[in-house]
Amino acid sequence: MSFYAVAKVIITPFFKLFYGQRVINKKGFPMDEQVIVASNHTSFIDPILIGMACKKRLYYMAKAELFRFKPFGALIRSLGAFPVHRGMRDSDATNKVYEIIEEGKTFAIFPQGTRTPYKEDPDDGKPGIAMFSDKTGVGVLPVYVYNKKGKVRVFSRNVVVIGDVIPASEFSVEGGSMLDYRRKASGFMETLFALKERVPEKWK
Repeated sequence: MSFYAVAKVIITPFFKLFYGQRVINKKGFPMDEQVIVASNHTSFIDPILIGMACKKRLYYMAKAELFRFKPFGALIRSLGAFPVHRGMRDSDATNKVYEIIEEGKTFAIFPQGTRTPYKEDPDDGKPGIAMFSDKTGVGVLPVYVYNKKGKVRVFSRNVVVIGDVIPASEFSVEGGSMLDYRRKASGFMETLFALKERVPEKWK
């Protein structure tokens, strides 16, 4: 059993108890189809919440600053993270994404690019999500993270809503225009944010 699998077994009961983690439509995660997982980003524990909710191992981009402390960097690498330099074009990180997808693994991305706990603006969606799907032919699975009162607290409710796979054809852009990819990303973010409506009132 891999370190990732062992960590998942150990961490899951902890988060269910202390962070009230609940999953809606867990069976919606496809086991016989490769997807790109795309989620809103509300807190630092989102990768853990989503990783527990999804049945396959996930691979994430994480800001390069997190890898400066080598022991911590080694830990998050073992959990599927790889560095990206934000605010600049990082070809190494982009190539790593394509490598992960070509190997049949599950790449996960936060299209907003950074944590935005109190803001749900579709225009914040970065074009990368549409570009990666279009260029690889892999559909996108929207996953919405809901935090009660908009903030992560111990013994508060955190809900993960798994949506329906959006086929890569929906992200197709003739000529690969980044402006068109951004428009596609904004449309996707509207679909993603709409998943909030599936959270039961008793968990809000």
